[in-house]
Amino acid sequence: MSKLKVVHYINQFFANIGGEEKADYKPELRNEIVGPGLAFSQAFGDEAEIVATVICGDSYFNENVEDQEPEPGSCNLRTGLQCRPLRRSLRYRSCGR
Repeated sequence: MSKLKVVHYINQFFANIGGEEKADYKPELRNEIVGPGLAFSQAFGDEAEIVATVICGDSYFNENVEDQEPEPGSCNLRTGLQCRPLRRSLRYRSCGR
């Protein structure tokens, strides 16, 4: 079985950007493991790999929910992942590249 590819979502606090004063932080994609993702990566072992981290401030996300939903079928060509909204979180799957 192949290794699962994981995109990890964290808020501004867990990304060490700041607390409530930075809750308006706009979404950012980092092609690296950030914050608690380091511990998750160790726990995953050979079963999964974090390929990117999405960071967004709590207030920004909650005040801009409509803007967070990607266009249907949109694909990040760098990671080869397709992003689809699932309630108020994001679900990713392979684009089939």
